[in-house]
Amino acid sequence: MSDKVKKIEKEKDKFPVKCAVIPEQTAITAIKRLKFDPHTASCINSGDLLEEIFKQSKEVQEGDLSRIERYLYAQAIALDAMFDRMLAQIMGSDFTPQIQLFGTLALKAQAQCRVTLATLAQIKNPDQTTFIKQLIQQQNNAINQQVNNTSIPENLKKNEKIANELLSEAKHETLEFRRAQETISINPAVETMEAINRSKIV
Repeated sequence: MSDKVKKIEKEKDKFPVKCAVIPEQTAITAIKRLKFDPHTASCINSGDLLEEIFKQSKEVQEGDLSRIERYLYAQAIALDAMFDRMLAQIMGSDFTPQIQLFGTLALKAQAQCRVTLATLAQIKNPDQTTFIKQLIQQQNNAINQQVNNTSIPENLKKNEKIANELLSEAKHETLEFRRAQETISINPAVETMEAINRSKIV
């Protein structure tokens, strides 16, 4: 028996409430009451059962999903068997309510079997789109973290401060770097001429 199981068994007498709320306790109760008859269940040591559950959960935590794959496939087979059983019940039914009841159960078993197999396929072959999205998100987070951790050089900070001061000196003035130009004559030959003595029309 592992040290963790011994610790829980030791605390079981002192802290029954704490022991009752651990996740594994629910699994132990369900296994002993649903999978075995009362006599067989009374012969199963809860500590040994708890240790086996800890062992299996540790495999999942370490990335070994082979047991989960076995569970899913076994459940899919069981659901398919339920589907076949409900179809057989329909064949032997003569009344509409019974046919509707067994038909509904058959379709539910079929749908759940499909979902279970789809989940198994997803574990075996993860969706590439989901994988790419997760990879891009990780890269973006790394870039943002790198930008946040990068310090701005002191000379750039100083130049930025001077530029801000120059822009803030005249609040509403327009920045104009050209000097005012003097008016010059473009074409002196066509400038306005003085009045010329012309002959009067009689």
